[in-house]
Amino acid sequence: MTVLSRLAGAFARLTESAAAPACLSCRAPMTLWREEAVGTFVLEQTYACRRCGRHVTRVQPWAIPD
Repeated sequence: MTVLSRLAGAFARLTESAAAPACLSCRAPMTLWREEAVGTFVLEQTYACRRCGRHVTRVQPWAIPD
């Protein structure tokens, strides 16, 4: 149960701290389009701009504290 609570806490911190970037082309706020785990400790997030359609991918390491 402790491991599950740590994972839930780490995921909550990860999603809170990850602010959506501004589009590089038109500077409009982007929205999270897809999010998936790559490997064991890496999260890949793809953002899409609703105004111009550009996509940006961000890779973030997962940090699970003791």
